[in-house]
Amino acid sequence: MKLGEIKIAVLTMIFPEEIFEADYDNEESLRELIFNLRQNPNYSDMLANMPLIINRCFASLLQKGILPTKEREISSRSAIKIGDRLKLNIESEMSKIERIAFYNDKRYEPRVSYVRQSTDTVLLPDWNGTFVIVYVEPVPRISSITGDNYNIDLPDDICELIPYFVKSELLRSEDPDEASVTRNMYEQLIEEMVSDRTDCQLSVESTYKIDLT
Repeated sequence: MKLGEIKIAVLTMIFPEEIFEADYDNEESLRELIFNLRQNPNYSDMLANMPLIINRCFASLLQKGILPTKEREISSRSAIKIGDRLKLNIESEMSKIERIAFYNDKRYEPRVSYVRQSTDTVLLPDWNGTFVIVYVEPVPRISSITGDNYNIDLPDDICELIPYFVKSELLRSEDPDEASVTRNMYEQLIEEMVSDRTDCQLSVESTYKIDLT
């Protein structure tokens, strides 16, 4: 979803009687619409405050644990042996580790105990095989100069949560009751998403449980 689409979604939620028309597939159309809205004193301050609030929403989504995970497989042969441990270097994009798994021809461990030695190294058991780093990649921050056609690299169902957070923050002083209702909706939608994912994961583990002992 494009940054400009999120901004328009917020304004539509705050001003449901207004119609904000743009062809989201046409970069010039979206850019022109938001440019014109910035000239309107009814919307200008809100639009100016949105980038900072959207960044706070990214932090909230990360903390809630609903951002999509990625995986990186790393061979134990690329690690450095330190005593009875392996020291593994990791890239900066893997700063938020969800878990580490391990497998080889005879063994599979879905969760491996590890020690975070620094921001770019972890200590792992001295096992011969492949470690799978499951991590959440941070969402790039946006700024006041980020283009409205900038694509937010998140699934649409997560992007659709952002307007609720932004609206609740924008209305916190002007209409605290409406802000509270909207924030509660944001929290409820997240709870439902977490619940659905948990149920799905439990179902998969129950169906495809493998014993490699």
